[in-house]
Amino acid sequence: MFGPLWRIGDLMWGACLWLVRRPWASALQRFMIRMLPSSMRERAMHRLHAQNRFARRIGRPLMRGLAFILFWAVVITCLEWLAVELVSRWAGHTLD
Repeated sequence: MFGPLWRIGDLMWGACLWLVRRPWASALQRFMIRMLPSSMRERAMHRLHAQNRFARRIGRPLMRGLAFILFWAVVITCLEWLAVELVSRWAGHTLD
């Protein structure tokens, strides 16, 4: 049951990875590091690498979870719309 949702999550994760691996994204990261005072650069690089490791570890499951939540949000919204539509037709009124 979760296969298609996981596939959507994997596609979203792939899109995120594609976006951050563009040359302009790397150049922007390097530029921001160079903007810091020299005393802070080494620590900033260390923190950036730690952040990237965390993102690689948690990103894919996070995107799969978001795809799952998005799917159920759409299903619940459709069911609510259907319930309102049925009640309005049963009562003989339209919401137009």
